[in-house]
Amino acid sequence: MTLSERSGWLAVVWDDRAVSDARLLAAEAVEAHVRAFFEGHSVEVVVCDLGSQRREAVPDLRVVVVGPGPHKAYVTAGCWAAMEKDGHGREFVMTARLWPTGR
Repeated sequence: MTLSERSGWLAVVWDDRAVSDARLLAAEAVEAHVRAFFEGHSVEVVVCDLGSQRREAVPDLRVVVVGPGPHKAYVTAGCWAAMEKDGHGREFVMTARLWPTGR
């Protein structure tokens, strides 16, 4: 991110690299939070390729998969960028119960 001065006001100008860096830092922060919250559990990060059209909307999407336990948790990291406004966005968490084998 670069700052420029216009008429006494500071204007924030995003270049492509700064936006990409911000998205990556946010995804890394989500992943770090999940690892700390689920300390002692296996955590796997899966990079998702949604295809060329969706990749433009969510270029850095990852899914953080947490297990084992009675439930498995799936957390998005990088999804916020698609709807980000003023540095705020949304990530999603889904849990799924692990059924015993044979069901």
